Amino acid sequence: MKSFRYAVLSLKVVSAIIIFYLVLSITTVYFVFKKPQLLFGLTQICQSDKQLGWALKPACHFEYNLPCAPSAKVQVCTNLANFRTKHTAQTIAADTAGFLFLGCSFTFGMNCNADSTYAQMVADYFGKPCLNAAIPGAGFAALLQQARIQIPKHKPEVVFFQNSDWMMERSTTIYAPTIPWYLAVPYFNTQGKTTQVISPLYENNVFFLNQLNVYKTTGFSPINYLRFFYKATPLFLTENYHRFIIFFFKKNKPAFAPTLHTATAYYYLFNELQQLCAQHHAQLIIVGLGQQLMPAFTHTNEPLYVDAEAHLKEQLLGANYERAYNFWEPGANKPFDDHPNPTAQHLIADAIIQAIKTAPTSPLP
Repeated sequence: MKSFRYAVLSLKVVSAIIIFYLVLSITTVYFVFKKPQLLFGLTQICQSDKQLGWALKPACHFEYNLPCAPSAKVQVCTNLANFRTKHTAQTIAADTAGFLFLGCSFTFGMNCNADSTYAQMVADYFGKPCLNAAIPGAGFAALLQQARIQIPKHKPEVVFFQNSDWMMERSTTIYAPTIPWYLAVPYFNTQGKTTQVISPLYENNVFFLNQLNVYKTTGFSPINYLRFFYKATPLFLTENYHRFIIFFFKKNKPAFAPTLHTATAYYYLFNELQQLCAQHHAQLIIVGLGQQLMPAFTHTNEPLYVDAEAHLKEQLLGANYERAYNFWEPGANKPFDDHPNPTAQHLIADAIIQAIKTAPTSPLP
């Protein structure tokens, strides 16, 4: 009798979980269907990647308007090598040396055209190909994975690496919470004296939603919603299954737990970057933006460090930081986006160029 009661109770619990996920799926998929702008920009220019979480799509062209300048279009173009470029048709051979830029959306140049990004301006100033391999939303772990791929493949002359404290925060969690989806990310794991990068624990199905845009309409259509629901619900349920497994079976196990030793992870990151650059005869330049954790190095040949954030603040001359360097709608009392605007991008480029030109030993080959 007791075992029968336990069986009934277990059946009820399982049924409740299934019903909960079905209801959650219906409401979430409806939410995504009615709000196509959610994650829209990211899923338009990026695709799921098993090592990086997500990466830029090759040969992509995407245009959109900014609220602050409805008549002006922002163009996002990538080439076949998955770098952000001025034009989609640009190609870069695998052995083309140039300037490689690694960072998050600040380096990518969110809401800026390629010409207005500090990466493109620095590369153009020195007459070098711009290999902008920045990934919007990336953390240090993803960028280290990116460095491991891109540095041996393209053998750049100089690697510019963005240093911002939020990128460590993104590298000490299993997934980045993004409403209404959770995106799996690479992260640092420490066991004893060993630090490593753990690849995303599941594939980010949200990037397959763009294949379903054909079912989205400006007005609500029950038939289109049912078609969208039929295709999107399995994606959502699959990701929730992975999150369920992670929460109950992996999250707290030493082999999967994100590191609590951020200083150790930071040391591991920058010293591996130095080794990668040394092995492939590239110079490393670190670009500090926002709040920064200062790296420590074991190598005697320390890279050039450019505190671009300090330069931005020096150039304010009493003006408001957000008003000067973020994106604003006319008449608004707060910015609609806090990424560096073209003015800030230009000043960041100036800081890097001046630092290179005035360095006691030239960091350029």
